[in-house]
Amino acid sequence: MVPELEHSHEPDAIAARLAEGPKPNYLPDAVYGAIDGTVTTFAVVAGAIGADLSPRVVLILGAANLLADGFSMACGSGRSATSPPTRTANATKSAKSIAPKDSRTPRSRPSRG
Repeated sequence: MVPELEHSHEPDAIAARLAEGPKPNYLPDAVYGAIDGTVTTFAVVAGAIGADLSPRVVLILGAANLLADGFSMACGSGRSATSPPTRTANATKSAKSIAPKDSRTPRSRPSRG
């Protein structure tokens, strides 16, 4: 008994699925952001309490850290979503610009002895 396929594997159906592009998945970013935010906020609050600051200052520092961390994570995630193709293209262009112009292979050094 052969299981039924979830999608058609005809060339037109495959092309249509590829044209749709990948579906966004925000769960990994949310989990990473939550863990990072929890750890850094705990560190800031613990440091503020250790410095014997007033509870009001501790709360203000914790809230400011949460906002700054969230903004930083959002910027980093947005940047990383657009960076890889640009970095690859720039690296390729850079490698071509420094590559030797002639097709000869480099000569090996003569042996010493």
